Amino acid sequence: MADESIVDPGTGNTEGAGGTKTWHEGLPEDLRANEAFKGFTDLGGLAKAYLGAQDTLSKAPKAPEKPDMYELQTPEGDEALKASFAETAHKNGLSNDQAKALWGTLQGEATRLSQARQSEEAQSLAKLKTEWSGKAWDENVALAQKAEVMLKRDQPEVIEAAKKYGLGNQAWFVKFLAFMGKGIAEDGGSILFGQSGKKDTGSQRTIGGTPMLRFPSMEK
Repeated sequence: MADESIVDPGTGNTEGAGGTKTWHEGLPEDLRANEAFKGFTDLGGLAKAYLGAQDTLSKAPKAPEKPDMYELQTPEGDEALKASFAETAHKNGLSNDQAKALWGTLQGEATRLSQARQSEEAQSLAKLKTEWSGKAWDENVALAQKAEVMLKRDQPEVIEAAKKYGLGNQAWFVKFLAFMGKGIAEDGGSILFGQSGKKDTGSQRTIGGTPMLRFPSMEK
């Protein structure tokens, strides 16, 4: 006589001649012992959990269709950075609210660091002004400006880099320019010559062919 098994629709368990088999035993062997199923005593509980998970996922925040659809506020001039951030956020599936929160945090940190740098630079320049008190300040600033003029003429990339990285607001760079300016003044305005008034023959050039800076104070 064939084994007439009866499946309980409420639990998914099977009643037959061999006794009761739980719904777990009806699963393929590689799934049967999976820890994820141990909390469910019947198929009804598993089905409810599945539907609940589906509902939660359907309500989860989603990334916009395109990266440029993120609503990110940015200071003028930071468009390239914002676009790069939006691309990364989109690839990682961040919702608009999630991206806005993270972007706001990054912008706030950038502002804090910028303000801290500006405060440090102001204190550094104030200290330098004290060091170059009175007439010495004007004299050294004039020397620094002399060096700046020379660099703009002969090494413009140095000035461009100084502007890019804000070196003009750092005391050490101002002192360096003043040092160069002093060398120019002592050398008769011929900073790129080996000797005052005589063009460098090449012995004072670098491997790349660029004239070396040479001040009379460097002479031995």
